[in-house]
Amino acid sequence: MAAPGGARRAVVAGGGVAGLAAAAALARAGWAVTLVERRAEIREHVGAGIQMSPNACRCLAALGALDAVAMSAFQPRAAVLADGRSGRPVYRAALGEAAVARWGAPYLHVHRAALVAALAAAAEAAGARIRPATAVTGWETASGGVTVTLVPDAGAGAGDSERTGAGTGVGVGTADGPGTVAGTGADNVARDGMGDGLGQGAETAIDADLLLIAGGAGSRLADRLGDGGQPRPPVRYTGQTAWRATVPAAALPPGTIPPDATVWATPGRHAVTYWIDRGRLANLVAVEERTAWEGEGWSAPGDPAALRVAFADAARPLAALIEAVEAPMLWGLYDRPAPARWFDGPVAAIGDACHPMLPFMAQGAAQALEDAAALARHVAAPGPLDAALAAWSAERGPRARRVQQVSRDNAGLFHRADGPGRVVAHAAIATVSRLAPGLAAGRLDWLYGYDAVAGRPVRPFPRADTLTAPAAARTPAR
Repeated sequence: MAAPGGARRAVVAGGGVAGLAAAAALARAGWAVTLVERRAEIREHVGAGIQMSPNACRCLAALGALDAVAMSAFQPRAAVLADGRSGRPVYRAALGEAAVARWGAPYLHVHRAALVAALAAAAEAAGARIRPATAVTGWETASGGVTVTLVPDAGAGAGDSERTGAGTGVGVGTADGPGTVAGTGADNVARDGMGDGLGQGAETAIDADLLLIAGGAGSRLADRLGDGGQPRPPVRYTGQTAWRATVPAAALPPGTIPPDATVWATPGRHAVTYWIDRGRLANLVAVEERTAWEGEGWSAPGDPAALRVAFADAARPLAALIEAVEAPMLWGLYDRPAPARWFDGPVAAIGDACHPMLPFMAQGAAQALEDAAALARHVAAPGPLDAALAAWSAERGPRARRVQQVSRDNAGLFHRADGPGRVVAHAAIATVSRLAPGLAAGRLDWLYGYDAVAGRPVRPFPRADTLTAPAAARTPAR
């Protein structure tokens, strides 16, 4: 199903980080790419920060997006684990220029909207076609590829590229939670090739070599894809809920929040603070253990008073930031095992649609970027697509599952209950951090020192001869 000029064709379903990164990577590899997104605009409406570790920044550089991201980024001084009540530091690993020296790329904090904008620009610059207000309703596979059914969805809200509604046919949903069942309307389908010929209210069929599902953890398209012909287990609420908020620097006394990525660990809960937007906004993620998630979707407006009650015993800097929060959002944290097989014929899943990440390693977006970089490398060369997808799945699967597990384990570390176990654990971490900082940093080499673009670790450690932090990101410490 080659496009004019002989290029292979891909349809990417979802305009978030994973979808945009995949569209940019595939287009740069010579594919003809159409990305569809339910929302009327490719933009992030929720104000929140996101951490771009060195392994993620290496992928951004390969996509031509790092400089744009760095324009509004903040480069943290260190990663810190602190006691959430006393404020006493437990662990510290140097970042800043030390991250570049050890892992060959910077560690940056960015606004999610800036990341999405940079990736969308990179995708379009590479030649990808972006079609907003469009939903995927299903697909049919054949020996020559896949036929993807789309429908205009101009009234779509904050979802992904998947259509929800009543009827019979393919079960799909949105990134905000479980969806309903949508009809395919197969008797009203116009064939479109890879053009823009969507009529008002008419379904369109696109022929492609590859359909890539990037609709988030709640993707019903990913449910249909399954795992090697078997159904995937449903997403599950983990018993943890996160508040997310940003606070203008002008609303805080100078020096309130250190220029670090700080985890404030407290029994049963923790918070993460860091600066974004060149130091103009302080970002807060505060996680509390709860027995149930009561929202209708996966996110809901939060009550700042309830946030302050939950963290009433917070250390002074954290308490000052929480006091300044005016309109937090609440998010239920959901989990799902990664499938053993990431594709079925010419259809594959990527990012959270494949392997949702809890935020306790700050690797959700980073692993989506790695997925995209590795996929483009495997499918760039001529040859059978199924063999390329199998090699990609085999390469990415073990790493994604490892990151998932470490993220789950960190919840126990951050939320450890009061008692001798907490004292001993923190004392051991503090001793290693103080007496053997290189050993502490080395525990992250497998993660931050990996080059998904090349498919191999960056060796040897440390090194300081590769990718430096763009000058725009080298924000003076506050």
